[in-house]
Amino acid sequence: MTRKKLMLALFLFLLFPVSVFANDQVILGGESIGIVMEYDGVMINGTYSITVDGKAYDPKQDDFQAGDVIISANGKRVASIEELNQIVRTYQEPINSIPIVIRRGDKELKKTLISVYQKEINAYQSGLYVKDEITGIGTMTYYDPIHHTFGALGHAIDPSGQTQNGLLYGSIVTGIIPSKPNAAGEKSATIDFEDPIATVTLNDTIGLYGTYERKVNGQTIEIAKQEEVHTGKAQIYTVIEGTQVEAFDVEITQVNPQDQKAIKGIEFTVTDPKLIEKSGGIVQGMSGSPIVQDGKLVGAITHVITSEPTKAYGVYLSFMKELSDSAAD
Repeated sequence: MTRKKLMLALFLFLLFPVSVFANDQVILGGESIGIVMEYDGVMINGTYSITVDGKAYDPKQDDFQAGDVIISANGKRVASIEELNQIVRTYQEPINSIPIVIRRGDKELKKTLISVYQKEINAYQSGLYVKDEITGIGTMTYYDPIHHTFGALGHAIDPSGQTQNGLLYGSIVTGIIPSKPNAAGEKSATIDFEDPIATVTLNDTIGLYGTYERKVNGQTIEIAKQEEVHTGKAQIYTVIEGTQVEAFDVEITQVNPQDQKAIKGIEFTVTDPKLIEKSGGIVQGMSGSPIVQDGKLVGAITHVITSEPTKAYGVYLSFMKELSDSAAD
């Protein structure tokens, strides 16, 4: 009896496999997403002049650079602007010298931050413009249901590479400012910060990658090999209103063979009258929109050619998939 039960269970397992997806298949994206990426510290994104002892002083005189990340102040780790402000507020002399540590590339440097405290208005100046996160919108490219990973955006959201961890959220497109020659347009969208849909663990030069836990429904599609991509008709999938993903016609005009990941592997022109009328071509926020040809997912939009906004570039999907696979490890 036991043997019969085991044989029956094995038979049923063979009839109903756990996964119906192959490793070269994914679920097609195209949805608008909200992106929030956090720095591991507080990023300096510029400087300005302040008055110190009656003289103009700019922190760049002491080699503070845009892209430096403040990781500690007065010996305390800082992860946000508020944490940095709390430390700086404790220094209430007219002129203060605060020991800090910054990260520049792969080096950590000890420096001194000068702050000027104005008692009468309980305010201080440091000469630094700072931020602790990046917020934006883009497009989901695909979901990998085998590894529960995703690929999105198609290019780095922060070229400095200082942001690595973040969250993706649901997003609703509320309008589009059309592109014009030499003036890239953009999607306007609201981000639903109550609806996190994925965790970003990798901010790479060709996109954002990470994991998701929610159930995803959508079209299963095979990933094309680079050598399968050719000039000719194709479609891009994106949202131009609300949350509805739509397909729009494009013409792939050039394919550039690559042996390393890069953002300009595919060149294409928008031919769809509806999309041209609505957006003037490609706009900011469409980055990551999947490119489909011959029923296969071949790439994702990366950049518009601003002088001719109906023309744009795409990255080969095979490169993106390699990175999302690494996010599952």
